[in-house]
Amino acid sequence: IQFVIKPHPLDKKVNRFNYENVTNLNDENIHAVIDCVNTILLYNSGVGLLALAHNKPVYTVGNAYYSFNGLLTKQVEKLDIIIKDLDEDTLFNLNEDKTINLFNWLSLRPT
Repeated sequence: IQFVIKPHPLDKKVNRFNYENVTNLNDENIHAVIDCVNTILLYNSGVGLLALAHNKPVYTVGNAYYSFNGLLTKQVEKLDIIIKDLDEDTLFNLNEDKTINLFNWLSLRPT
């Protein structure tokens, strides 16, 4: 399994993971990165919303507000869960209708 790590833009520590199966990114376009990966693992980040827009399965370590109790993302405590899902080709299934509903709600909700 190859891991691609793109730190938060404000994180000044570059290439902090020096392993054979890790690719460290810095200034690459996040949309291009999302298009090239099988799944996304993150803490609470707007990248999760972008990944949902790209129809990618999203695994969260934190309690992202867009998870809706596991409806749109899979909350995990250990990396082993994602590795197992990748190995067994049983990635978290994205519910496209519910994702569209989320984006409609985000764009139409009163401010």
